[in-house]
Amino acid sequence: MPGATSRVVVKLKDLSHTYPDDLDILLVGPGGQKVLLMSDAGGISPNNTWQLFLRDDYAQDRGSIANGWELTITTTN
Repeated sequence: MPGATSRVVVKLKDLSHTYPDDLDILLVGPGGQKVLLMSDAGGISPNNTWQLFLRDDYAQDRGSIANGWELTITTTN
């Protein structure tokens, strides 16, 4: 695929496990870049405050998330 990556979407379809709190899910790209998708997150209520943390590896760089961020959660019954 030519061009720079602008969006990555991961869908875990019908994930099941006897104890979801045991799971850590890590996505690793072809260049070794890593995204921790989930860690010890199963079985808890999503109703509370969520936080997003960003860290720049080089202090002199500048950037922003100009339009904020969005979290979409789908639950099971």
